[in-house]
Order: sequence, then structure tokens, then C-alpha cells
Amino acid sequence: KSNRINLINILLRDSNALQSMGITDYSLLIGISNKRYNNINSSNDLIVNYTNIYPADSYIIPNIYYFGIVDILQTWTWKKRLEWFIKVYLLRLPIDGISCMSTNEYTKRFQDKIIQLLEHN
Repeated sequence: KSNRINLINILLRDSNALQSMGITDYSLLIGISNKRYNNINSSNDLIVNYTNIYPADSYIIPNIYYFGIVDILQTWTWKKRLEWFIKVYLLRLPIDGISCMSTNEYTKRFQDKIIQLLEHN
């Protein structure tokens, strides 16, 4: 649980830094590296006792997770404000569904989603 809290704090800090630079329109990229464990009694292998439910000679289990904030990383300029105005008032797109929004609103939405995803048990 402490790793999860540390990760949330890092992502909140990083998104706050992007907000302070006026950057918006970014995403969280998550990569997962799997590892195969053989179902044998060995010091290097995981002993998995699922044989009554899922008998198998080996199991593939997530081993390493990679996280990064990626995407276009645009600043909130008058062009982005105009894009927001067109999407919201002329095209009548739902305001909570577009990525073009002020850095404060974008950061809040990003952080709320991070907390929702990572605090879920």
C-alpha cells in the first residue's frame, strides 16, 4: 500500500509541476512487464498452488510496472482557448469529455482520475 501512495504522490507532484508551467493535454502511460513462473519447487521459481482451480505448469504474473506522463504537452495559449470555445459553445461537446481545457481544470481532472484508479482496492 505504501508503494501505491508513493506513486500517487509522485504523479500528483509531476502534474502540479506541469500545471505550474502552463502545460495541458497529457496522459498517463502504463506499461506492464510480465514474468513466467514455473510451478515447481525451486529457489528461483514461485511455487503457486492453484492446481485445484487452474492446473498449469507455469504462470505469467505481472512483474514490473512502468509509468510515465506522455503526450503532446501543449501550453494553454489563446489558440487553445479558442479551440475550447469552439468545441464547447459551437460544437456543443460535453465539457468534461474534451482534453482542451485550462491547466487548472485539466490538472484537477487528471489527478482525480489518478486517485480513482490507484486508490481502488
